[in-house]
Amino acid sequence: MIKLDARLYNLNAKSYAEAGKFDMAITTAQLALKCAYEQQNNDLVSHLRNQLKLYKQKKTK
Repeated sequence: MIKLDARLYNLNAKSYAEAGKFDMAITTAQLALKCAYEQQNNDLVSHLRNQLKLYKQKKTK
């Protein structure tokens, strides 16, 4: 089984958000969050939670 890196999901989520595809950004950021949590990457978990809040508001910054 291939284990995907949370950072790759995060990069994809950012790309979706920048393109205005916030539904896809949210879904992908949630996958990134799950991976970051499993990888015990607490800094990325915190960052992704903040990004998700922005994406749900249809914002990138």
